[in-house]
Amino acid sequence: MGIRTKKLKIFIVIIIIFFNNVNIVKGEENEKKNILIINSYNNDEKWSKDIFNAIKMTFNKDNNVIVRGESLNYQDYLEEEYLDSISEFFNYKYKRSEIDIIVTIGEPAYRFIMKNGQGIFGEIPHIVTGINSIDLNEIKSKKNVVATKYKLDILGNIELIYSLHPSLEKLIFIEDVNPLYEWDIDSAIKEAGLKKSEYIKIKSDDTNYIIDEVKKIHGSKAILLSPINTINYDSRKSYSQFSEELSDSLEIPLYSIWGGYTGQGLIGGKLHRSYFEGIEAVKIIKDIFAGKDINEIESVIFRNTVYQFDYFLLEKFNISMDILPKGSRVPNQPERSVKIKKHWLFVWFLLILITFIALIKYLSFNISKRRLAEKSVEESNEMLTEVKENNRIKSDFFANITHDIRTPINVILSVTQLAGVLGENNDDSFEKINKYNGTIRDNCFRLLRISNNLIDMTKIDSGFMSMEFKNYEIISLIENTTLSVAKLAENKGINIIFDTEVEEKIIACDGLKIERVIMNLLSNAIKFTQENGNIEVYIYEDDRYLVISVKDSGIGMAEEKLDSVFERFDMVEGNQNCNAYGSGIGLYLVKSIVEKHNGNIEVKSKLDEGTEFLIRIPDTVYENLEPIYYSVPDDIENIINIEFSDIDT
Repeated sequence: MGIRTKKLKIFIVIIIIFFNNVNIVKGEENEKKNILIINSYNNDEKWSKDIFNAIKMTFNKDNNVIVRGESLNYQDYLEEEYLDSISEFFNYKYKRSEIDIIVTIGEPAYRFIMKNGQGIFGEIPHIVTGINSIDLNEIKSKKNVVATKYKLDILGNIELIYSLHPSLEKLIFIEDVNPLYEWDIDSAIKEAGLKKSEYIKIKSDDTNYIIDEVKKIHGSKAILLSPINTINYDSRKSYSQFSEELSDSLEIPLYSIWGGYTGQGLIGGKLHRSYFEGIEAVKIIKDIFAGKDINEIESVIFRNTVYQFDYFLLEKFNISMDILPKGSRVPNQPERSVKIKKHWLFVWFLLILITFIALIKYLSFNISKRRLAEKSVEESNEMLTEVKENNRIKSDFFANITHDIRTPINVILSVTQLAGVLGENNDDSFEKINKYNGTIRDNCFRLLRISNNLIDMTKIDSGFMSMEFKNYEIISLIENTTLSVAKLAENKGINIIFDTEVEEKIIACDGLKIERVIMNLLSNAIKFTQENGNIEVYIYEDDRYLVISVKDSGIGMAEEKLDSVFERFDMVEGNQNCNAYGSGIGLYLVKSIVEKHNGNIEVKSKLDEGTEFLIRIPDTVYENLEPIYYSVPDDIENIINIEFSDIDT
């Protein structure tokens, strides 16, 4: 009965695999390239799923490539008989299929293909991902095989934990009983200079045993989990279930090296990002499709980490956001509220009023100068027609500016008057006053944005716009700028996707101006994109130019509007369901800044289908200048609040 039951079990698993494995097929198959991705584990495991998605999402855009997926479910079924059955199943399923490239994720899938692959698929290129315990010399000795080997940053996590817990007495390492990865903890401990009394290692597949052992340890302590814990195979407990059970039972800080599991009992850590390992595999696939011999391609050791944390667990263990490493990500961080004392409300209003009066004076002076210019060209009918047209545009512009400025001023004045009434009533008014701080702040940001745009427009017109060109690593600049507004877009139900064909690029540019260009285009994209829409930022190289594409699936523009979209005071009109508005200066500033970089910008759009802006910047570098690697500025929240102040949140 035992053998029959096991065979029945294997048969059922194969049937499930047959119906559940991913097959993305696009267009006709007769001239297409076929990629088969074989995952060692189940398709719900986030680590391997990220590698798969990186490859799938890249080639989804290519109608000439088909991506298929298979899973060995190795964590659930370890028997050799099961793997032999899978081999027979693959041989039957793919005997009439043309597979051009095999990508394996994890060591079990690699071993499986090395044993059975040639008999099933013949001699075809094999790209190995998701490994770190296999020596690359072994890979190098194989024909038609190349690998991307990831490197875990254990030392970086040890240093991180001690920086967040300076009074830590004991660091606990929980190790996998049967690891399929390189976990060189001893070398990291030695390099970190830890004494034997400062750490302890626990290796077990019994969750209850681990909890009991940790409870026996006295003093302040924290835990660092190994990447993939094969805890209790019989119960098939996932990594997230294991971390949540530890967190609930122990009430001490838990850190991980593996990305994607923060918030599931884990504070976070310096996390490995497997998605970018998939991007490395994509580069190799493209080289092979371009005709390069796989045996001439070198295997790479890959490390891509990010500091990422869970906000609520940071709060739980009293870890201040101020001591997190620079550039740390806290995706679930709530918006911070600003508390202002009562008298500051009146100070704010006074400053805004003075700014408004100065702005009106400044605009009036410019209007007077324009009127004098108009009088000097009244004798020419052609010039007079042009002046009249400019007057019409100017009138429309000032009508909109007046409305844009007057609306926040009225809101601020109303809130200030209400604050005065509450103060005269001598009741507990501070909480009520603070309730309106957000309203005042948002309208102040809106006024600042209008003022900044007007001043910059005047600088450009007068030739006084200064540029500070330095050598910037522009890919990280654009990526971090894009990701900094992802939360705002998410709040409006819009997805932001960043992708690049260029991993690193040093270009001579004004980094702050480029940041502003990207934010302005993203602001427009969010403004004119409906809920459940998409915004894509994509970077690639074209001849001697770096091309930046900002594309949305929004309401689009009519063809007759495209010629004037970069002119001053030109305002794109939305449809009935879009309440977006603006002053008509933003795209004029964007075009001016791009041209200051000796670049150009163009727009493509179709009504009700979306809009794409394409920026081309020359690939130039200043000699004898060190490159600057962009980091998120400390005042990024204020920058976003100003640049996106005309978007209703």
